[in-house]
Amino acid sequence: MLVFREQRITPAQQIAFSRRFGELQIHVLKQFLLPGHPEILIVSNIVENGQPVGLGDAGKFWHSDLSYKELPSLGSM
Repeated sequence: MLVFREQRITPAQQIAFSRRFGELQIHVLKQFLLPGHPEILIVSNIVENGQPVGLGDAGKFWHSDLSYKELPSLGSM
């Protein structure tokens, strides 16, 4: 795990940075994708109006994203 603290980047900048590591995959949970930027899956522990903002339980258990695909993801950002 690498942590880049205090980064103030736009979604477009995050996507451009991520592409340096390879082709990006669009996650199947479309309801949690950032509008206008489907390359970004929203993962958050913030709750608004009783509902999690984005995917709220992604960090509960260890997993590997899209491992069922023929060419699974090499990592997540």
